[in-house]
Amino acid sequence: MEKIILKVTHFTREIARESSGVTIRKYPENTIGENSSLNICSESAKVFAVLMQLLNIPTRVIWMNGHTVNEVWNGKKWILIDSFGNVRAKGSDNEDLGIHEVIKNYSSARFVKVLENDNNLPEQYLDNGYFASERNKYKNQNLLLTISGQDLFTFHIRTRKINNIFSSIFNYNDTSVGNAKQLIFKNYYVGNFRIGLLKRLSFD
Repeated sequence: MEKIILKVTHFTREIARESSGVTIRKYPENTIGENSSLNICSESAKVFAVLMQLLNIPTRVIWMNGHTVNEVWNGKKWILIDSFGNVRAKGSDNEDLGIHEVIKNYSSARFVKVLENDNNLPEQYLDNGYFASERNKYKNQNLLLTISGQDLFTFHIRTRKINNIFSSIFNYNDTSVGNAKQLIFKNYYVGNFRIGLLKRLSFD
């Protein structure tokens, strides 16, 4: 399992290194190709998830407020892999942590590199001061959405269309959205999400 995680993280980051934009992928078949663009975290998470699932390893995409990562099922639990920032999290016993554990116990989580010798990309969270900066999305995070496979490649498109936002607010039965609710975070609208998304808003 560990070797696969390393290889897929490396391949995902190599695709990012060769890309030249921030195009959002609309279909799984466009995940890898000549026009692949992978300079945003959500697209890195998509590529990582598709590659791991092709190897029959359960992998999911976790959408946070301001950042997107993956969790991989290691046979016992879901563990965090952030291929975009090249980090994962460890606990006090050096065990891998899942994103929920990281957010709930941020002060005791320890971040380490997934790939030790990978300096091909500017995003090296442990080298560029990310965790000490205001950009750090792991600290004080209180929003996690686990994105289902059927929603993975259309999530951005649906949530960016204003008519879909209105549909969810007023409970219109819009087939392009499905059963949805409006998501509100700190008194402002973030977007809508389908019942195919698992909502986890509180860790108390």
